[in-house]
Amino acid sequence: MKILIRSCVTLCILSFAIPASAQLKYGTDFTTSDAIWTVTHVKVDTNMVPDYLEGIRQTWTASNDLAKQMGQIEDYSVYTTELAGSGEYNVMLMVKFANMAQYEKGRKEFKEFEEAWSKKLSEEKRRTIVKTYPNMRTIVGQYMMRQVQFLK
Repeated sequence: MKILIRSCVTLCILSFAIPASAQLKYGTDFTTSDAIWTVTHVKVDTNMVPDYLEGIRQTWTASNDLAKQMGQIEDYSVYTTELAGSGEYNVMLMVKFANMAQYEKGRKEFKEFEEAWSKKLSEEKRRTIVKTYPNMRTIVGQYMMRQVQFLK
């Protein structure tokens, strides 16, 4: 009887230790969005986040507003953490492209964007703002991502 109980207990333990054989299959169980997000994780010195945000408001955000008007991006976002001292980053910059074609279009039309952007913000002002970034932040990761959509 003891052998039977030990065998059952061992069998139960082993059943949890065996990895599941079912794996999700792309196209059957899940797919990914056409939309693409470029995501940048930035570690800004904790006491410098407001200064960094002021700088990117004048440069990164303003340039994304222009790119959006030109149809080169769909949208963009800036996120900050409420737990400024935790983790590898505390600011996240995201740009949404409707699809890879829009992403490539923006790359091909970069010269057109650059000309329009230089009319909005002088090169001297842009350099002055951007020159301070290395003193307050470190880019810790850049990613190109798609949203997972489960089908079942």
